[in-house]
Amino acid sequence: MSEEYLKGFNTIRSRFTDLLRGEWSYLGILDFDHTYIANKYILVPENILLAIADLVKKENNNILLILNYNRSGEFNLIDKTHLDGLHKIVTRQGYHLFELSVNELNVAEKIRTNATNIIELKDLMAKVFTRLSERTNYISPKKLKISDLQTLSKFLIDVMGAPSIIDDLKKRAQNVVAQKGGTVKFAASLVSIPRLIEFSLMGISGFIKVWRLHKKDPEYREYLRNLDERAVELYNEEKLSKILSNEYAAFKEGVNVVVTDCFDKEYGFVIPLLILDFLKQFQNAYIILADVPDARYYTSFVEWLPETIEAYEARLVSYLPTKYIPVNESFNEYIKLLMNDKTAIFNLKADFFHFLHSGESIIVYSWLYDKFGQMEEERREGEYLFIIRDTHRESAWELMNVEKGSIERLKGFFARRE
Repeated sequence: MSEEYLKGFNTIRSRFTDLLRGEWSYLGILDFDHTYIANKYILVPENILLAIADLVKKENNNILLILNYNRSGEFNLIDKTHLDGLHKIVTRQGYHLFELSVNELNVAEKIRTNATNIIELKDLMAKVFTRLSERTNYISPKKLKISDLQTLSKFLIDVMGAPSIIDDLKKRAQNVVAQKGGTVKFAASLVSIPRLIEFSLMGISGFIKVWRLHKKDPEYREYLRNLDERAVELYNEEKLSKILSNEYAAFKEGVNVVVTDCFDKEYGFVIPLLILDFLKQFQNAYIILADVPDARYYTSFVEWLPETIEAYEARLVSYLPTKYIPVNESFNEYIKLLMNDKTAIFNLKADFFHFLHSGESIIVYSWLYDKFGQMEEERREGEYLFIIRDTHRESAWELMNVEKGSIERLKGFFARRE
């Protein structure tokens, strides 16, 4: 099977050669899910991104490729034969392979990232930890003056643990305010005496309800105990020391491939720390991501990432399985950013289709609609097609066959078949 994996690497490498020429800042690889399988080769996020890393690798370029060990779909890195294929490519190409893991993956040399970056990323981390917390709806960035792992562990166990009665009541009240449109609108809704009395009564009854849950309801009390125990299990100092330290990660010049189990909800906050660690150490940097941290909880990550890439004058390659991406303003803007430079589209969640043709003529819309139908028809016959958009070329749109190359280009208002 590793031969099919290697063939997938070589095949897709030849397809991306032209796309990666010239100047660009963002390359989006958009998909619905993670897996492509054909009779003659295996094509998955890992060997696609390894091929891209190989194409952008130059003498002075330094590359961080972060792979998700636990990604969904077939042929992930838990599959030993797939992992063997990864090792063969890394060894053959002379890349540096590392493992950043809470669990023992036994993939490669272990690496840890710098926990003190939390201070520099305090605004982002405050948003992330607030989203993860069951205790509060707001964590002040000022609280994130983390000097060591012991302090970080204590902080995370506290904010990720069970809420007290007051914490619980405060969070429920904050949720009511949010549902009413924010503090100003909520205050405006209470201008009348009857509304003030109604809200006061709600507060009293709410307190009694929460008090009963905490003191009388056995299922809720068990839920709270589980929250506390889980927080200790996840964020104790020993566990955090497997992925964090007070030193920079031991990256090397060239292509650094990091396999990690930290894309999940609980440890996704480590991914931006790792990226910042790399950007601080190297110029001419490329960040290549095989995923984003759990999209349900890490909206703030895709707000932070483009700003950081631009600040360090780096380039970003982002593989996005859109099936798992929520439709919200932050992810919408992130996907539009990826589409507005260079993009390869293998498949797409229907909610995001209109971003492809936004601002384009009806002819582009019609062409795209037709090509996605053709892609599905060909896939049933064992042929794999994808669409390229390169805003730096006159013929921005191109339909590609993974094995055979270009099939059709849309130049101006006319499609030209190859």
